[in-house]
Amino acid sequence: RSDISATKFIAAVAEEHKSRKPGCAIVSHKILASTPTEVLYEQTLAKCAPFRDEYSVRKTIRGPRSLTEVSYSKITPMSEAEKRKWAEIVGGATLLSECKPDSG
Repeated sequence: RSDISATKFIAAVAEEHKSRKPGCAIVSHKILASTPTEVLYEQTLAKCAPFRDEYSVRKTIRGPRSLTEVSYSKITPMSEAEKRKWAEIVGGATLLSECKPDSG
């Protein structure tokens, strides 16, 4: 959607996870950094049988016509050092360009 900010998208995803997986023991989103067009955050979805646990560092970028998400995820918890490492790597992602609609 081109009418939603990166921050509102992250909030909507968090609510969707909570409503779709009501039996989950842990569903969390922690914003690490944000600008008007980018959000870097940690996401945890754990103890959600029959789904695997997922621990992620993610970045959502609002482009002119799209949202792009870059992430690193694993099925075991990350140490604080791993989180910092992946927050730096994922946080460095940028939007290079977007496809332009075909004018023909």
